[in-house]
Parts: sequence; structure tokens; C-alpha cells
Amino acid sequence: MSVNSPNRQAQRTQAALKAAFVALLQESNYETITVEDIADRANIGRSTFYRHFDSKPDILLSWHEDIFAGLGLGQYTAAQWLQPEPPEEFVAFLERMKYSRMRLHEFGKDAGYVLRKIGAIFTKQIETNLVEAFKDCQMNLPPLVLAQSIAGVYVWLFQWWIMENPPYTSYEMAAYVHRMLRGMISAAIIKPL
Repeated sequence: MSVNSPNRQAQRTQAALKAAFVALLQESNYETITVEDIADRANIGRSTFYRHFDSKPDILLSWHEDIFAGLGLGQYTAAQWLQPEPPEEFVAFLERMKYSRMRLHEFGKDAGYVLRKIGAIFTKQIETNLVEAFKDCQMNLPPLVLAQSIAGVYVWLFQWWIMENPPYTSYEMAAYVHRMLRGMISAAIIKPL
């Protein structure tokens, strides 16, 4: 047995649980799905579920982490952050989410927790990216403060756009958000690229 086997088994189990969760989301409302439903669909026991995730909101958050990582959202070069047009990945993300079946209000009592945690995950990802993308620049803001501001713009404007359904296309919304973020980052740079 190889040294990596337990880790690979854990990854397979987590992937099976997430796949079961996503399949259930396509069939049911988030609030009606139970941990037992997820475990049953993944063909594992509840105790195994709890070895990998603390709760149903935590599997949802892990799934979102995978989405963010897969899309490269917020993982841009300095040139991409500062280009005039929004990155294609961001436009694609908005397009995908605009027509997804899931809405934040469907998370019921978990909505606030989920939104805060998604913001924290996204903030960390953006902070790490900003440090790397602008490593040759002197900034007048700590990367964490700038990342928190950027994540806030992404999360709150995205939530508003999805919940209120204003008459803006995915591209228009991405362009508005990108323009704000580009301005924030440009204002934070003391030593230009």
C-alpha cells in the first residue's frame, strides 16, 4: 500500500460526497436536503460524512472552493487586473451563475454563514493572488485590506445582481465590477508596474 493511499481515498470520498450533494441540489431545495440524504446518495455512512465535513453548509462551501479554483476567478496577473476589459473568466462565471438553479435565499438559515464563509475563502484567494501579481509594486494598502475590499465588491454586487435581477447582461455587470476593482487597485499602487 502506498503512502498516499489514505489521502487519495479521502479525496475520492470527498469527491463522491460533493457529487452526491450537487446531484441532490439539482433535484431538491437546499433546505430539504439532509446529511443523511447526501451520505445515502454517496453510498457511505453518516459518520464517514462527518469525518470529511462538519455540516451541510461546509460541503456547500467546499464545492464553492472547487468552483472558484476551477474558474480562476480572482486569480489574475497584474495586467489582467488592470486591463480595460473584464477577464473572460469573470464574464463566464456571471453567465453560469445567472442561469444556475441555486439562489442565495434558498440556503435559508445557512445563507448568512455561507455568504460570510464564501467571502472569507474568496478574500484569502484574492490576497494570495494580489501579493504574487503585484510583487514588484509598492502598495499603499496592505494586501489583506485590498483583498477584503475586492471580495466585498464581488460578493455583494453579485448577490444584488442575482437577487434583484437588474437589466444588466453578464458582460455589462462584469465590466462595471472590473472597472471598480481596476480603480481600487490602481489607487493602491504607489510604484507603477
